[in-house]
Order: sequence, then C-alpha cells, then structure tokens
Amino acid sequence: MKKVTCIVIVFMSAVLFCACTYAGNGTEQSVSAKGQFKYKDMVSPNEKMVDQLVTKTYSDEELDKIANFRMSSLEEVNEAYPIECFRTFDYDFYEAVYVGQKRVVKVGFDKTGLCCYGAKYELKNTKKDFENLKIGDKLATVTELDPGGDYPFLYSNLSETSSHCTTDGYYVWIQYGISDDMQSYIVKSIMFGYI
Repeated sequence: MKKVTCIVIVFMSAVLFCACTYAGNGTEQSVSAKGQFKYKDMVSPNEKMVDQLVTKTYSDEELDKIANFRMSSLEEVNEAYPIECFRTFDYDFYEAVYVGQKRVVKVGFDKTGLCCYGAKYELKNTKKDFENLKIGDKLATVTELDPGGDYPFLYSNLSETSSHCTTDGYYVWIQYGISDDMQSYIVKSIMFGYI
C-alpha cells in the first residue's frame, strides 16, 4: 500500500511540475488580463464560406509545412502564413484554414494561442455525398467514401468522431457508436458547417 501511495505522489508531483512548466512557456501573452482570447476580433464571420474569405491558394508543399507548424504560437504561424479564415466554435479553441487546389489544412489553437495540431484534408467529395450517408451506416461505408478523412479514434483514445472537408466548402463531423451486435462502428450523427 505504501508503495502505491509513493507512486501516486510521485506521479502527481510530475503532473504538477509539467503543468507549471507548460503554464510558463511564454504562450500566456495571447490571453488578456481578463482571460479573453486577444484574437477574438480575428474570427471570421460564420455566415461566410472559406472561398469568400481566402485570397491565397497554397501549394501542396506549403500546406505540408503549415500542417507541421505544431507547438508554435499563433503569432508565429500568422507571420509565416497570414491567416485569412479563422474559425471558432466556443471561444476556447480556434482553427486557421489554409486552402490548396485539392487540399485544405486546418491548424488548431487553444485559447492561449498555442498551435495544437495541423490536419490535412483531401477534397474529393461534396456535401451531397455526405448527405447520402444514413444513421446506422457502418464506418467502412464512410471510409470508402472518404479515405482521406480524419478518423482519430482509430489510432488514439479520442472520441468516436471523424471529420471531413468537401469540395464545395463544408466541414463534416460524423459521430459513431458501436453496432448492436458489437461488431463495428456505425454512424450516430452527421453535422455540417462551413470550412
């Protein structure tokens, strides 16, 4: 019992150390004194599609570089690749969108302005293609439709959702559950928004 208690204390100390180190990494300058994200004014209007906001089309090479810009600040990313389309869903998390001929890259930032990820999407389907999916369809049907979609739950412990971008400017979120026979993932809900 004492050994378990010591392990828990050591683990919690390490977590506290990491949290304090992370909090002091210099990214806090993006949050104002009131705790508001200082880039809130950069957020693009929700009623505008990405093609109404962006003026630059990036090459595949540039999109690969942008997608790998992790652990940088929003300022660094914006300086290297000016943000023209900036989305949020809850003002705790933000995404910059960069467009190529047949690909889109979304770069995610937390409310401190720290770049958390870059996701690449191949553009090959339309919104209508995804509207043809039905609740209860198997995951295999979705992966056949869009093998280039993002399915993080298949390789990590994240929630059972996938995300997709369409050629006509939509972002698609699909939530999955387990089938009644416990043999496969099935579609539980499909939501659409603008890229």
